[in-house]
Amino acid sequence: MDIMNRGLSGYNSLRALKIVQTILPKTRPPFTKRSAFPPALSQWIRPTSTASMWQHRGILPGDEKRLQMLFIFIGANDARLPSKTDSSTLEEYQANLHAIISLLRDPDSEYYSPKTRILIITPPPIGELMIQSYTPTFAADPFVFNNRTRLFAEMAKQVAREAGVPSIDLYSEIENRVREEQATGTWSSTYDGYDNYLVDGVHLNNKGNMLLFNLIITTFQAVWPEMLPKTLPS
Repeated sequence: MDIMNRGLSGYNSLRALKIVQTILPKTRPPFTKRSAFPPALSQWIRPTSTASMWQHRGILPGDEKRLQMLFIFIGANDARLPSKTDSSTLEEYQANLHAIISLLRDPDSEYYSPKTRILIITPPPIGELMIQSYTPTFAADPFVFNNRTRLFAEMAKQVAREAGVPSIDLYSEIENRVREEQATGTWSSTYDGYDNYLVDGVHLNNKGNMLLFNLIITTFQAVWPEMLPKTLPS
């Protein structure tokens, strides 16, 4: 199994929607969409010639190039304040996530792959004190707030429910741990404990990435046990 990691700096969900169409394997030519041909032309479309044409163009039908799994992990840049570049409204974010999912779920899509497993991961919380340390202008000209990021995390979970796909609430997982550590005094930090999980107030550090890994494995155990590393063919 090949794993394609596309972490793109500064991208929001709209840019992700555009770039993902250059990454996903095509499962059918665009002209096989429903209503693409007038009925009178259907006699000229023969299955044998269509299949050979797919192969000639590097497009394989059915399961031959099926994407096993897609993680949708985006939203931190969408949550930037409305005056900032790459910011999105909640409605735009919602529509873009649904559009990405539809690339695989819409039977008319060139990328139609109904068996592909889709997992939505919410953006993590924001460590505002950490950002101030790394970006001295943040106090006078902030570009994101944790409370706004929470709204986008909630929207990501809503989209997952609407689309019928599982999700990982990374925002709450980290936020709850930080608050528990604050309440019990088990943390030692100058950044309210967020530096236990974030490297700069936005991106995950080693501990944050390990937490996400464990949450993914837990999701596999509950939803897709066949995707656990121990069950995959070597």
